[in-house]
Parts: sequence; C-alpha cells; structure tokens
Amino acid sequence: MSAKEEFIEIYRENIRRDGADALLDYLEHKSDFFTAPASARFHGAYAGGLCEHSVNVDRKSTRLNSSH
Repeated sequence: MSAKEEFIEIYRENIRRDGADALLDYLEHKSDFFTAPASARFHGAYAGGLCEHSVNVDRKSTRLNSSH
C-alpha cells in the first residue's frame, strides 16, 4: 500500500466531522499534499515525503497511545 493509500484509509477510518470529505477532496485534487516533500533539506526531502511523514507520525502516535 502506498503512503497516499494508507493516509486516505487512516483519514476515512478516523475523521468523521462536518467538512471532512471536502478536506480530503481538497488534499487529493487541489493541493500538492501527496507529492510535496516534507522538508526542503532534511528528512522526507523527496516527492511524497510530506504524506509519508504524516503516515509515520500516525503510526508512532498510535503505538504510543496503545502502550499507555
């Protein structure tokens, strides 16, 4: 599964508020969220790095939350 596919799956499973569908549509079709780097010079400094970083943050926070 790609980082984009994983992000969308996580988003759809966890975000259930007014406007959520519109935001996801914006991220998918009107922004560079899925192709942008996370940084210009550091970690994630490649196409898709921002989305991959976001998925990694979710994974880490989910693990931390489940350990408490």
